[in-house]
Amino acid sequence: VYGINRKFYILNGASGEVLAGSGGANDSGEDLIFTPNLTAALRGENGDKSSIAAGYMDVALPFQRGDTPYIIYILDNTAVLSNLVDQIFVLIVEALGFGLVIAILLSFLLSKTMVDPLQRLTNGIEEVARGDFSRKLEITSSDEIGQLTESFNAMAQQLETTIAAVENERNKLDTLFLHMADGVVAFDRAQRVIHSNPAAARLLGRAFTQEDTYGELFGDLFPFEQAEAADGHLAGSRTVGGRFLELLLAPYARASQGGVLVLIHDVTEQRRAEQQRKDF
Repeated sequence: VYGINRKFYILNGASGEVLAGSGGANDSGEDLIFTPNLTAALRGENGDKSSIAAGYMDVALPFQRGDTPYIIYILDNTAVLSNLVDQIFVLIVEALGFGLVIAILLSFLLSKTMVDPLQRLTNGIEEVARGDFSRKLEITSSDEIGQLTESFNAMAQQLETTIAAVENERNKLDTLFLHMADGVVAFDRAQRVIHSNPAAARLLGRAFTQEDTYGELFGDLFPFEQAEAADGHLAGSRTVGGRFLELLLAPYARASQGGVLVLIHDVTEQRRAEQQRKDF
């Protein structure tokens, strides 16, 4: 191919005469064109500049052998340029294909490295939302995701401890309310019953439901707004089934929540003792 599309010449560096060519002894270089690179070599400079607009590509290198200067000249025609462009295009396509495959593999590995820990975190959050704090996530790296996983484990453990403490306190309060002799009825700010103990039902002679309201039960003593705004507590009394009941109404508030708490105390025996003392 090069014998057809690429030509080699050796020229006299002083006169520019063709001494030998790739066509053999009969190649006198009659069709040789003195290009800018060849002209530069005749001046003793390296002719290695190229132009995209030119229909050829050449290089001319001067050298000295003894006292005689020579020039090696290589000329590629359009066919060689096209062949080079085709080869470069194939190399670019192959490089792009190889780079695409590498990018896909790296993206897959990166996604596995990042998505799997995030998926485990998501599953852990869902389990914590369901109330399961026993699962501890595995820390597989020391980067930001690993630190996030470690923080999540610490948060889940602290949350489990806090909820256990709150549950313990609630159980103690439930036990206290269940077995205390005084009745307790709690209302929220919508005036609905949110808590009552058996003593309250026994003293008032009725069962409580969430449909019961403050107005129905104790509205005759004090308006709800007055009881909720009270500084300390309000005291009232009531007689139910021959029992003398002393009622203490006090507000309670916790952040955005709050309401009124009613404490019911049976003072029947005290009243009778006082009456007997008066009669005596």
